[in-house]
Amino acid sequence: MRAWSRRWAPRTPGGEASAPGSKVGISQGRRAVLVGVSAPLVLATAVVTVTLGPAATSAAAQTPTTPVNVTVQTPGATRGPASGLSEIKTNAGCGRGALISGGGINQTIDTATASNGNHVNGTEPSPDGSTESTGTPGVVATDVARWLALGGSGAMVDSSFSTTAFALCLTSNLITHTQVVMNRLTGPTTASTPAVAVASCPTTTVLLGGGARTTPANTGSLKPIASYPTFHNAAHDFGHKAAVDGDTHPDSWAAVGLNGGGSGTTPNTTYAYAICSQPGADTSGVTVTVHSHEVSGPTTSTTSQQVITTCSPPDGTLISGGAAISGGNLTTKGFTAPGSQGDHLNGSFPSNTSGAPAGNGTTTATSWTAVSHTGGVDSPQTFSEAWALCARTNSASAPNAGPPPAANPGIPHVPGSTTAPGSPTGPGSATIPGLPPISGSSPGSTTSSAPPSGMPAAMATLTIIEVPVPLNLGGIAIPIAQVTPTDAAGTVQSQDGTTSIGGPVPVVAGTAIGPVYVLHTGSHSLTTTFTPTNAANVQPLTSNTVTFTF
Repeated sequence: MRAWSRRWAPRTPGGEASAPGSKVGISQGRRAVLVGVSAPLVLATAVVTVTLGPAATSAAAQTPTTPVNVTVQTPGATRGPASGLSEIKTNAGCGRGALISGGGINQTIDTATASNGNHVNGTEPSPDGSTESTGTPGVVATDVARWLALGGSGAMVDSSFSTTAFALCLTSNLITHTQVVMNRLTGPTTASTPAVAVASCPTTTVLLGGGARTTPANTGSLKPIASYPTFHNAAHDFGHKAAVDGDTHPDSWAAVGLNGGGSGTTPNTTYAYAICSQPGADTSGVTVTVHSHEVSGPTTSTTSQQVITTCSPPDGTLISGGAAISGGNLTTKGFTAPGSQGDHLNGSFPSNTSGAPAGNGTTTATSWTAVSHTGGVDSPQTFSEAWALCARTNSASAPNAGPPPAANPGIPHVPGSTTAPGSPTGPGSATIPGLPPISGSSPGSTTSSAPPSGMPAAMATLTIIEVPVPLNLGGIAIPIAQVTPTDAAGTVQSQDGTTSIGGPVPVVAGTAIGPVYVLHTGSHSLTTTFTPTNAANVQPLTSNTVTFTF
């Protein structure tokens, strides 16, 4: 039996979540908050020469702003490549008034030997969905609204191969224009040696996302194997070391190209792209936070590894992400090559907390997923990494989101653990007659038996009891919603995805239990909506998503 629970503090109206020990304003009426849970190598390097600095700051009071809103657009899969040592190009675009903040790629590769050669060739912004910015380094485009995904093949192909593009389309009244900075590096110039290109945003602008590309396409062993946020400073080895979990305001984007056992001479080229806010705009009201996660693997030939990282609710909206397969510890020792020259990426895309790719029109993507793959031989000492960039505005409440990763900067959440390293825990338990007490927290979360000092007591907790049924027949899910103030009258309605589970359940003395529901085998995403009897006294709210598998 498993239980996931989480408690959060309410937010001030139109403001950020209150930090422990901080004072918050008193609003008219009361607000019920319902939250759901569930070997060293010499590197070739190029860094674009742009004057850098922190985002502009202002002592003036912030004018009210809208939240950072992002919609994922994806056209679905494009078949191919159909021939060896070639590539296919597909794109996703934003609607009128939206701009690219980032984008992604996902490949279908099957599990046959031919999958060892299918790889990401590029994931990058494009002004029109076809043109690539590969000319003179510097600012190469403005107000870009399309994203390119390029899938490459090795010597063998399979009819199941396909590539899908994802565009993260941003709207915000603080970021109304963008610019793309490109940098390139001739290389890799020798086999099995990485080449690192770094593109940096101009002074007083904000990094929103980035991409990577390697050319030519007919060199089957050449591919970008890392694309990540970083800083243009000595502490980060001017882009060789990636931004760590919890960093804020990275200013650069790095792309790493690797040539396996093939030809390592020119015209091999590695391109890095940084998507930045417009120059001259006051972006002091925007905070960009990095979340990252690293896992071991893949280490066995012809296998894949998935890694996921998630934006925590206080950090706002997912705006972009990155991926890598490397020798590990990318944030501390810089980039080193993975264990085999055939290792490559097959995916870097927005997703839910289980790694399922975001669908077209999704506005609630909270996570970024990276998919890596070995070649035809084992790959010891190989690691996979994912990064998510999350953005919020100072006067906008953080949107609903999934459970956050580990809160400690630089310490990724370990799969299977119940709390972030060094984080406090508390009872946070619930009891149902006839069932044993339940307690615990979702991966990367913390729980507390009492609100922190200085924080109002109004809180809410959603707990899901999961009871797997033997013989792989699914399981039983029991939602428990606890709402404070305890006299908040109303009902809660649970949903699995878009399907309602039973009917509304009344809240009695701050608690609603059930309905008990039998769910089929597979993945489930549960949310719960609290509807007050009197909206003038208590505000309605939809919980975050609780994702689990029977």
